Formats: sequence, structure tokens, C-alpha cells
Amino acid sequence: MAILERMIQKVVNNHWDAVTAQEKEWEALETKVGGFPKKRRYRGYAGAYGPDTFVFEREWESMATYEAAYRRLFALPEVQALGKISDTLKIDTHVEFYGVLE
Repeated sequence: MAILERMIQKVVNNHWDAVTAQEKEWEALETKVGGFPKKRRYRGYAGAYGPDTFVFEREWESMATYEAAYRRLFALPEVQALGKISDTLKIDTHVEFYGVLE
């Protein structure tokens, strides 16, 4: 079954330039290991999560495909350093998964 991954992150003190730059680094690493579907990125303006919310979504073929891609990604040494920087730019992060019905 195809799944939708949605990651929701609250950005610290309107650090959008840094988040945008870092997203390019994440994308380069995802391309390096391969198997990552293209992300759709969003910036919150109003709603349940409020402003300064960064959201990305992508659709995976299956949960197994998702897990395998992230295992490859997190095996890269440079991911640890990039993750530490991410932690300084975000107040809160959570991930949601949905089964794709179409």
C-alpha cells in the first residue's frame, strides 16, 4: 500500500533562510543515496500549527520502501552533523503517515 509521509516542524524565531538552505543539503544527501520521492514543501501561515511551521510531504510506494531509504540515509556520516544543525532550527518535529486511498 502506498503511504504519505508528512513531517511537520515548528521553525525557531523565523529562521526561514537557514531552513531553506538546509533543505537543499538534505535533498542532496537524499539524491546521493537514492530512492527518495520528491518532496512537496509548505510554509504555514494560518491553521492548527500556526505560522513559522514547515511541512513537507512525499508519497512512498510502501512503508518498506520508506524504511529502506531512511536506513541508507542515516548510514551516511554527514547526516549526523546535519541533524544537529536541524535541531537548532526547529522547536518541535513530528511525522504523520497516511494510507493513500487513490
